[in-house]
Amino acid sequence: MSKVRALLGATSLIALAACASDAALTGAPFSPAQDGRPVPITTSDWKPGDPARTGLIVGELRADESGCPYLTEAQWIVWPAGYSARVSAGGTVELIGPDGGVLAREGDYVEAGGAPAGLTSTKSTPCIPQGVVLTDIQSSLNVTPATR
Repeated sequence: MSKVRALLGATSLIALAACASDAALTGAPFSPAQDGRPVPITTSDWKPGDPARTGLIVGELRADESGCPYLTEAQWIVWPAGYSARVSAGGTVELIGPDGGVLAREGDYVEAGGAPAGLTSTKSTPCIPQGVVLTDIQSSLNVTPATR
C-alpha cells in the first residue's frame, strides 16, 4: 500500500471519528433496544474494491444493553458503508448488509478483514463512546451461523 493511500485512509478515519454519523446524534434520545427498532451503528465510507487493511477480526456477534452490536474480540466497530443493524421481532440484534439482507444474527461467529484503526473516537455516538480505540472492518463478512 502506498504512503499516500495509507495517509488518505488514516485521514478518512480521523474525519470519521470526528464526525461519526451526525444522523445518529440527532432525533429522539437513545434508549435500550426494542423489537423492530433500528440500532444506530457507525459506518465508514469503505466499500468492496477500495484499498483495505487485511488483519483478521473475529468474534461472536453480541449486543450490549442498548442493542449496539459488537464482536467478542472487537467492541468499538466502524462497519463498512451501507451496513445497518436492527432488533428482530424475537428481540435479538441483526446486522444488515447494503442490499438489505440479514448478514449475521446475535450469536453467529463472524470473521472479517480490517484492523484496529489506531485512532480513538473524538465524539460520542450512540454505540461508540468518546475516547475508545476504533476497529475498522474493511471486507465482506464470513459468518458461521449459531446453532439455534
